[in-house]
Amino acid sequence: MKLAIAAFALIAIALPQEGAIAQAVYNAPHKWVDSFGKIRVFIPGTADTTVDVITESSKEYTFTVDYCGWINIRESATRKIKSFLTSVNSLTVNFATPFLTNTIAPACTPGSNGIWSLWQWGDTVDKPNGYLFRVQGTFSYWVKVRPALQTAGGIQGFVTYENTIKSKINSCGFATIIVSPTRPMTTFKIAGVDYNLATLPSVNKPQICRIQSGVKMRYVPLN
Repeated sequence: MKLAIAAFALIAIALPQEGAIAQAVYNAPHKWVDSFGKIRVFIPGTADTTVDVITESSKEYTFTVDYCGWINIRESATRKIKSFLTSVNSLTVNFATPFLTNTIAPACTPGSNGIWSLWQWGDTVDKPNGYLFRVQGTFSYWVKVRPALQTAGGIQGFVTYENTIKSKINSCGFATIIVSPTRPMTTFKIAGVDYNLATLPSVNKPQICRIQSGVKMRYVPLN
């Protein structure tokens, strides 16, 4: 009899995982702050899959400008460039706009008059600031930041990236991302929907994924 009661109690504990006490906030992206002040973002999804979370980050770099006024910026498969900004000439380049491609990078060499203006596959016409193109089959971009000069130099600029976080969704149907200085999650996007960390719903207690009788189960606490 005691065993039967114990078994019933165990079932009763397990039932609320998707039952009456499950709150809607747990079924959408939300956050939880632990006792150490760390913020965790919870993302629901299909169990044992991955979800792409797109975040933005900006970083300042010093770029080498060649004699023809070009800089080279590189990205990666999971870190796409969104924009480039430099205060030197108030130049902003949006990488979402159409750009040209070529099979080779620009070659900057001196012209017959001694001016470094011969660049990019034999074209002698100087391009305007903000001109952008990508070398085909690579993650390499070239941006025109100033007119052709006699000497090369450096330039400060901010690059804004779109970073793809491939987060693993556990067997209980949710992923967890810890917010950090390198992963601020200030704003992020999932399946085309924009989210803001500051306005993301917050819970007092986190949902838990536990193994019960060899089965992983999702427990949603009263909040």
